[in-house]
Amino acid sequence: MHTNNITVTVVGTSFNVRSRGDTTEVIVETGIVKVATEQQTVTLKAGQKVIIAINEAILQKQANTDQLYNYYRSKKFVCDNTPLWKLAEKLNEAYDVHIVFGKEALRNLPLNATFIDEPLDKILNVISSTFEISIVKEKGEIILR
Repeated sequence: MHTNNITVTVVGTSFNVRSRGDTTEVIVETGIVKVATEQQTVTLKAGQKVIIAINEAILQKQANTDQLYNYYRSKKFVCDNTPLWKLAEKLNEAYDVHIVFGKEALRNLPLNATFIDEPLDKILNVISSTFEISIVKEKGEIILR
């Protein structure tokens, strides 16, 4: 597979490739995947990922620390001690919204929940009641306070 000047080679595995704008993300669920640019090749094992900007030449492996990456395929958000900022980031992508934090301290609150094909308002209600915070919609933003 080729995308944004990188090559992804399957070596008997399951993995996720997502291109968004100038960035491509490859996450390995099981097995091994080789990811190559013109200058470099890295081998990813289960639980590892690489994020590549289109103008970057160096590939750096990272540990994949959550299961939020496949929401667009599974319609499932799995939060396992997931910081609220990570979930907000994926909700912004999935629902084309702009969730922001009114208090910086809220960003790292850990959430344990699984949402399967839920409407955004239901997810926001769970966040609100779990952390006893208010959700305010104003001027095109969803503010967590």
